[in-house]
Amino acid sequence: MRILPVARRDHPLATCGVPIPPALLRAHAQIVLRDSAQSSDAPSLNVLEGGLRWSVTDVTAKKDIILAGMGWGGLPEHVAARELAAGELVVLAVPEFVVDRMELFVMRRRDRPHGVVASALWDELKRQAATTPAKTETRRAPAGRAKTRTRARRRK
Repeated sequence: MRILPVARRDHPLATCGVPIPPALLRAHAQIVLRDSAQSSDAPSLNVLEGGLRWSVTDVTAKKDIILAGMGWGGLPEHVAARELAAGELVVLAVPEFVVDRMELFVMRRRDRPHGVVASALWDELKRQAATTPAKTETRRAPAGRAKTRTRARRRK
């Protein structure tokens, strides 16, 4: 998935021209998604240092705040697609914002049975993956041994 920097169409950042100067970006609230399980000083992707920022713990709240015109921030492309198509949101020209694809992985244990809800969720994820044009990749670990994968976190 891609994360796009967006603001409501009538937000001052959406109407100031391109590219947007960093000083102007810092003067407006950047809505930042924080993982409530992490410490508050854990690094986040595409957060402008020294700027005004509001933290939220879920994407829906972030989108609602941006749609209310109270700030700007990065939203997954598929989350903002309807509002972008309708012209409610606009993509901002932010040179400091890295618009890149993020990989998502789904894993589950195969060495024990799953409950009704977990099985239904897994089946729905498989159905969605089958109808999505993006490349999907399945990696399986040998039974009884979990495959782990560690990625280095980017630091700013």
